Amino acid sequence: MLFVAAEDLEALGVDPGRVRENFTVRGADVMSWPIGQKVVAGTAEFEITMVCDPCELMEQIRPGLQAELEGRRGMLARVLKTGEVTVGDAITLP
Repeated sequence: MLFVAAEDLEALGVDPGRVRENFTVRGADVMSWPIGQKVVAGTAEFEITMVCDPCELMEQIRPGLQAELEGRRGMLARVLKTGEVTVGDAITLP
C-alpha cells in the first residue's frame, strides 16, 4: 500500500491516484512517518515499511516527474488488519 500527501501532489500539479498511490492523505506529512509507524484508516490498520522512491514509470506520466517526486513519493506500508476504507475517513497514528 502506498500513502502519499495530497499537498505534495498538488504542488507538482499531479491528480490524486495518478502516481499509483492507494491512499492520498490530506493534512499529514506522510514523508515524516517513521518505519514501523502504525496507521489506521477506516477499519483497516497498516504498518509503514519503507520510503517509496520514485521510479522511471513516473516519466510516463510526465517527463521530469521522477526527479520532481524525489522526497515526496510517499511511504509504503503492509496491511496488519484488513477492513473498509472510504473517501473522507480519518487517518490516525495510534
